[in-house]
Amino acid sequence: MKKKLLALCDPEKDFAGRFTDYFGRHRDFPCEVRVFTSAEALIAFADRAAIDILLINESLLSDEVRRIAAGHTLLLTEQRNGSSDAIGKYQSAPAILRAALAACPDSPAGETSPQLRPPTKTLVVYSPLGRCGRTTFALTLGQLLSRDHPTLFVSLEENASLSGLLHAETSATLADMIFSCRQQEKDFISSVAGAAVPLGGLQVLMPTPCPEELYTVRREEWEDFFTRLERDGSYEYLVVDAGCGAGALRTILGRADVIFFPLLTDDFSRAKTEAFRRRLALWDDPSVGERIFPLSLPACRMPETTDRYFERLTAMPFGDYVREVIRTSGVTGPSVQSSPIPTSNGFSP
Repeated sequence: MKKKLLALCDPEKDFAGRFTDYFGRHRDFPCEVRVFTSAEALIAFADRAAIDILLINESLLSDEVRRIAAGHTLLLTEQRNGSSDAIGKYQSAPAILRAALAACPDSPAGETSPQLRPPTKTLVVYSPLGRCGRTTFALTLGQLLSRDHPTLFVSLEENASLSGLLHAETSATLADMIFSCRQQEKDFISSVAGAAVPLGGLQVLMPTPCPEELYTVRREEWEDFFTRLERDGSYEYLVVDAGCGAGALRTILGRADVIFFPLLTDDFSRAKTEAFRRRLALWDDPSVGERIFPLSLPACRMPETTDRYFERLTAMPFGDYVREVIRTSGVTGPSVQSSPIPTSNGFSP
């Protein structure tokens, strides 16, 4: 059976590029897809091909575009307006495509489920130790995963310096998104996508500048926050830099598919690790310890300038180490038992 033709047109080249990259990785998508960045190119294409589903930025809607005989025309909007023919553009590519297919009754929406809604994995990076490379590892892990999978980075770090290191400012942070979730806002996922700061292909949800706000979040609210992120399916991976846990460490570790645990070898660090081991033994969830993947991170010196530092890490020996962790931990497939990763500290709760 011939595939339906879906055309997407948006003047923002980075936005259009996300879809080009996505379809390059998902060639079994049930529609043939064409991506355009100008109305002129779209109109020229429509003169020689029948478009079944047209997704077009509302700013490009002209009389000439209206004359395109598409089976279904849906508008990409800056903000959701509740209209059945409008889709908020500040979402992940899978979320936009699901909304487009769901809005078209005769589209092959049911066939897209395996490709568009892979199970979301939550990867937590935690250590009771300070200056152990936790955030550096977490950001490098997130960037590498985001090259092939939609990935969201969530930081619970207190006194975090991400905005300065990433040279990025945002008016919305993790605390704002938890409030949005608490209010049961329908546009929660759109709000997350709009608030996230890009680091290469990785979406970074910035930490709150006032960490005390997170200590007022109840356990069930944390559960709801992560459940909604996972259930939506927009992200294949959630990478969580757990920091000190914001009073919810037990909840966060309990949800993790894998817990990456950086270790240090000095006596003070060993004592702290042993104290956490005893703490873990008091919990009623022995599976937490079973999901810990210990790490002995290689040295990684901060350069004189932090410009694009975290992006450059992926091409350095530290990036090679993290690639090997991904391979051996089974994050993207079956784990490799003969792991060359040094784990001489031997954390085994």
